[in-house]
Amino acid sequence: MTMPDTPHPPLATPPAEDAPPPAPSLSAAPPLAPIAAEPELDAIDLPHQTLDAGNSCMPTALLATRRARFPAALPPVVVTSVSLGSSKRNSRAETTLLGRRVILSRIGVDGDRARARTLFESLDGKVDAFGFGGADAGVTVDGRFYAFSSLAALTAGLQTPVVDGGGLRSVIERRIAQQLPPELAALEPKRALITTAVDRYDMLRSFADAGFDCLCGDLGFVFGIPFAIRSVSGLHRLARVLLPVVRRLPFEMLYPTGKKQEESHLRFPLWFNWATFICGDFLFLRTHLPERLDGKVIVTNTTTSADVELLRERGARALVTSTPRIDGRSFGTNVIEAALTAIAGKGRALTPAELSDLVGDALPPTVTLLTP
Repeated sequence: MTMPDTPHPPLATPPAEDAPPPAPSLSAAPPLAPIAAEPELDAIDLPHQTLDAGNSCMPTALLATRRARFPAALPPVVVTSVSLGSSKRNSRAETTLLGRRVILSRIGVDGDRARARTLFESLDGKVDAFGFGGADAGVTVDGRFYAFSSLAALTAGLQTPVVDGGGLRSVIERRIAQQLPPELAALEPKRALITTAVDRYDMLRSFADAGFDCLCGDLGFVFGIPFAIRSVSGLHRLARVLLPVVRRLPFEMLYPTGKKQEESHLRFPLWFNWATFICGDFLFLRTHLPERLDGKVIVTNTTTSADVELLRERGARALVTSTPRIDGRSFGTNVIEAALTAIAGKGRALTPAELSDLVGDALPPTVTLLTP
């Protein structure tokens, strides 16, 4: 798939909503001291498994075709995601991506912006790339980027590249419906609920292009307005009218941060019942999940082993994540994009075209069958 050369805008400077500016030139973070050598893996350290109850389906040699670009003798890259989300989801993992050893960590600050800024400043220049989690710097709808003004100061002036995962989502989520395994692609009726389509725009386009009847729940799940958007063109009209204003609101009014991510408020159960596929950001989705999800397929990312068990207990048929599972959890796209940014070593965020070239077709969705 050919991707446009327009980069996902850097987080340090919010652009105007009508055109994303080019990413600023940043110097690369200083190299890190090598750690003790470990046996090199061909790819992310997960076995190949068939689609079966409780198992994930993904290739063993993930990204192995591109590992020759990065010699094994290079030291590992270190990536830290600073998240406005809950500290209960903190984690650390080591893996191999594109033949390069990667050390990943996620630090949640429970919605404390001052602490998030302190972490960014204290680690600036000491890690190879930052992920910015628990929030989006902005959203891109129909080729137009809308920056969230209230978040800009958190990442302003940093030397180390910062990415929020939007660039990678534009690559891997745009093809996610087309990469579903036959067992799931054949499910009827072909209906997909996208809980908030403005922040999963490429996922919406993927399901729409695959012939699904899509329902966008943005007005309902964000503002409590019981009105469903039923078309991509309808979402475009909504975005042009509302996003220039909404982007200036405090982000906490739009998305649960900190301890609010642990709350549960069931909304619009009829929308969940209507859909065969339930898609969107998992933390936002989990806040509104009904008690029963019998036969449903959940398409999301950033899930822990506890999240998988929650979905299994509620009867979901399968979990599809857009990022690979590492040590029992699927890291957010901000973490994986930060790892790719660090590996590329350009000292800046990569454009969607660069990300697409880097990963090719080697980041398929990970599928876990939850119930027979």
